[in-house]
Amino acid sequence: MYIVLAKVTAANGNEEYPEGEKHAVLAYAKASNNAEAEGITLEKLATLGWIDLKIDRIGIIDPEPNKGDSAVDTANETGFSAVIYQGIES
Repeated sequence: MYIVLAKVTAANGNEEYPEGEKHAVLAYAKASNNAEAEGITLEKLATLGWIDLKIDRIGIIDPEPNKGDSAVDTANETGFSAVIYQGIES
């Protein structure tokens, strides 16, 4: 499983945040390499109303020691999850 730390911008039609607002995101993606993890993250976040993905870090994590973390558990079951942080990024 890959973990992706990034910044995203709320798109027009985002149901939770005003258009143009920027937030930090921590995403988890089941993938076989960095490029695939980036693609999955970009695609899934776009369906949730986010654009302009700017990745700060990407890496591999072992989901086993992180069982019980709802974001990790969701990604393990569905292939992807993301936590959008409330604080606005500049």
